[in-house]
Amino acid sequence: MAFVKSVLLSVAVVALAALGSEALRIDGGRGLKHTWDDDSWYVQNDGVMGGKSSGVLDFLTDNTVMKFTGDIVLDGGGFSSVRRSIDLDLSNYAGVVVTLEAGVPMPSSSSSSSFPAPTGLHLQFGQGGSRWDFSSALAIPLSSTQTVASVYLPIESFDRASRGGGSCWGDNCVFDPSEVDQMSVYVLFQEGLFDVRLRSIEAVAEPRAFVPPAYNELKNSNDAMALIRSTISSGGSLYDKSYVELCVALYWSTLNTILASPGVEVVPDPVRVVICAGLQHVEEQNRAGSSKQDQAWTLRYVMDSVTNDLEGSARTTVQEWLPTVSEAAAAEVACLPRTSQAYGYWYDPTNAYELDEDSFGNSTAFFFDEDLVEEELVVEDLVEEELVELELVVEELVEEELVELELVEEELVEEELVESSISRRSPDSSGGRASFSAPGFRSVAASILLLGMAQLL
Repeated sequence: MAFVKSVLLSVAVVALAALGSEALRIDGGRGLKHTWDDDSWYVQNDGVMGGKSSGVLDFLTDNTVMKFTGDIVLDGGGFSSVRRSIDLDLSNYAGVVVTLEAGVPMPSSSSSSSFPAPTGLHLQFGQGGSRWDFSSALAIPLSSTQTVASVYLPIESFDRASRGGGSCWGDNCVFDPSEVDQMSVYVLFQEGLFDVRLRSIEAVAEPRAFVPPAYNELKNSNDAMALIRSTISSGGSLYDKSYVELCVALYWSTLNTILASPGVEVVPDPVRVVICAGLQHVEEQNRAGSSKQDQAWTLRYVMDSVTNDLEGSARTTVQEWLPTVSEAAAAEVACLPRTSQAYGYWYDPTNAYELDEDSFGNSTAFFFDEDLVEEELVVEDLVEEELVELELVVEELVEEELVELELVEEELVEEELVESSISRRSPDSSGGRASFSAPGFRSVAASILLLGMAQLL
């Protein structure tokens, strides 16, 4: 009897909790209820291989922000990381959303540009039973102020299998999301100071897309070209060191930042048309399984063509998938900027709620409503409270129904004994005993679940 009660209660609570569960918190989160597991994280620099890079880990605002700062030195090494042990099964999720603070990157010691390239990151998962780690690349979106942004990484993008800088070989080079036992965040081979501030890492059941924040530092076309040049310098260096996925992430991020920049004085519409055509071609390459090298070169050709068009000079490369200057002038901008290549449902930059795509159409700038975010957080708290109350209601109802069923069962057993004594049937005769598999009990259980759902809604 106690077992049946436990099963019923568990089914009811799990089914109802699932109504508000679209994401799995991996670490961090929104609000004081879900903060970083600060005791689990530690720093590991390239000193393990003789390098001189540094990294410092700190937790801000009541552990709601994980701040990772340091200095990448290429002499003898070139990376700094934070990592932790974890136990995850991501096999039922489409991808991972990294929510962080966008901002103006710190200038590189090897570049004098006033518009430094975005900072690239590796999110890396260790896999139980495998000697290899599996990484996906992202770039921190540029912003004029320290504002919140999110980047979606599909599970299939965790395809860089490596260990200690060495690439995977053999048959065990495919990520198994059901056995994650380590998680790391890396800054790799972008020389100079860095400042990374993470808000949360979540697994989501459906693909998501995010509009990058506005980067109002770009005042004219010369600024846009300066950003492109610094990105090519940084991304090209990563490409040469075989971190091609980081090169792709930087190139994609910069082109989308330019696309999202308000004002035709920065980038006229015909140039935005060229950017859209290039980004769409990369999306086609990605879906077709083209190599990361091909995608990196596609984005490089786009940046070269954008620079030529802004300068008013002849293009240094001609690609059939890019519109000519005259074709671009006659076309309309037909794409939205995104923080990553993957398509998905549009969400606000904090990854708190889904957006109505019609509400912002083809606008190249997007500003989210902070009041709406607060309302969503209040709703989340109310749902949690309702689930707790509902659990108590369901438990009480189950107990009442089970007591009644016990009484009915006892009465039926007594009747059976009376009938047996009268008819003198043999002990192995079948009787009219009630069973927990009876349709009546299933109806009671269904009613309890429906009552709970009605109260929640």
